Amino acid sequence: MDNLYIGLDWSEAKHDVCMMNETGATVKEFSIPQTAQGHQRLEQEIKGFNVAAEHCLVGLETSSNLVMDFLEPRPYTPYVIAPNQVASSRGRFTSSGRRNDRSDAHLLADMLRTDRHRFTPWRADGVSVNQMRTTLRLIDDLTQSITRYSNRLRAGLLRAYPLAVSLFSDLTTQIALQFLIEYPSQALAQAITYEAFAAFCRRQGYSHPHMMPQRYAHLQEDVPQPAPTSLPVPVHRTVPSRAPWPRRCSCFGVSVFCDFGFPLRRTAFLWSATEKQPYGTTCARIALKSRRKILSKLSL
Repeated sequence: MDNLYIGLDWSEAKHDVCMMNETGATVKEFSIPQTAQGHQRLEQEIKGFNVAAEHCLVGLETSSNLVMDFLEPRPYTPYVIAPNQVASSRGRFTSSGRRNDRSDAHLLADMLRTDRHRFTPWRADGVSVNQMRTTLRLIDDLTQSITRYSNRLRAGLLRAYPLAVSLFSDLTTQIALQFLIEYPSQALAQAITYEAFAAFCRRQGYSHPHMMPQRYAHLQEDVPQPAPTSLPVPVHRTVPSRAPWPRRCSCFGVSVFCDFGFPLRRTAFLWSATEKQPYGTTCARIALKSRRKILSKLSL
């Protein structure tokens, strides 16, 4: 039995559909809205050709949409064709580069007809795969957040607390972030004794104890102090009291989004010497909390 090739160009509000037979002739073109009635019309149009469901091949560019959710329990055979593959094949019908939703639906149907051997029928992922994907997506988001907040923290520390930037091998390590939390200002860091610094390193499990004298000597270096009058005036936008931790995100002249599994809250302000939360402390807590979340997810 001949196949029916269906190209479906998905969008948020409506979908363009092109149906093609084995010879490459377009037998039907239409658009459906993103509604239950639109999905029902798609099924009715397919059934109107009296082609067995297993011979109805549907091509889309993504599986993350309601149309795929509608097609999944039905016996049709869906194919997910990557958008870059579709883009590279547009030259088979036009050399000008012009395109629209209707032409993309036609191209998807024709690609299924001529190049079906290159594609694999789509199958829904199992529960374990979805759990792995969700966990890896969270880890990736948290890793990007660590990079974003670390860059902001580094930029501010270079002005207000330069000793902390190169005290340890990397500003994003747990010991470096914890040092910022316990000694949130340059004055406090330079006031500690070697015994207190060594005790701190031991508590954090510092793996290079022979480097502790060198690290402590770095803290005693004479560095320029920022002029208080050159720092911006603090401007606060308070987070609602019901918002979970953190209440306030100290970040030098930038806006911080608290998106670590909590309701999205925003606190925008400019740091100054009158800030209740010492500069850099909350940024360090954010990055440290992200790192701990990653480790907890990896231990699953």
